[in-house]
Amino acid sequence: MFPWNRKEVFLGVSAQDFSKTQNILAENGIRYDTRVVDPSHTRGIFTQARSAAPFLNQDYVRQYYVYVAPGDYEQAKYLLSR
Repeated sequence: MFPWNRKEVFLGVSAQDFSKTQNILAENGIRYDTRVVDPSHTRGIFTQARSAAPFLNQDYVRQYYVYVAPGDYEQAKYLLSR
């Protein structure tokens, strides 16, 4: 799926919610793409902030994205809202 031809149906920081979203879409035959952003693997302010704040819960540092084709968006949003 090309980045310009997809719609975001999930954005979150919980790996459990991310996994649940993928399972719901897969069980219903909806193709999806994912993206995980981990600030600890980037340079600059995020790395500095992370090392300066070791008290952060590392389970909630990553951002998870799930995308579907525009034609599947409404069905995906409906299934994920149940």
